[in-house]
This record gives sequence, C-alpha cells and structure tokens, in this order.
Amino acid sequence: MLVHLGRGVSVHGEDIIALTDLQRDQSPQTETLIGQFRRRGLLRDLGGEPKTLVICRERTRSVCYLSGVGLRTLRRRVEERQLIEMREVQHG
Repeated sequence: MLVHLGRGVSVHGEDIIALTDLQRDQSPQTETLIGQFRRRGLLRDLGGEPKTLVICRERTRSVCYLSGVGLRTLRRRVEERQLIEMREVQHG
C-alpha cells in the first residue's frame, strides 16, 4: 500500500525505513545525515517547511525525503496501511 508523503509523492509503506520529527530533532547528527543524502543526490525536498525526515528504500539504495507532513500524521498513515494489509491477508 502507498503512503502519501505530501506534494503528490507516495511511497510503498514497506519501503519506509525511518521517520524522524524535524520539529523536535535539530541535532547535529540529523543535519549531518541530511547533508550526506544531499551530497549524494539522494535528498528529495518536497517543499515547504520540512516537518518530517523520511528514509526509504528505493531499488538498491536509500533516499531521504523532507516532508511538510507531520510525524504523527505520517505514522498514522503507515499504521492504517498496515492494518488494511493485515485484513487483506486474513480475508484473502
């Protein structure tokens, strides 16, 4: 199932590796991580004020999205997709 990250971008829920709240985590480690993705051309800034950092698998590599959607909303979307998938498997 797809999880909408904002600005028309969706990823498969199973490809999400990590979600980080950028409104609370302003650590040097997070800034370093974002910089590494940026230098490697693997940073996808979805515009607006970034609220959540989303690391996803994309083929054989990891990419980083800066999403304007809040962490709680994204987490809820992921959890909803997991519940839908579980129901499909149980009824399938």
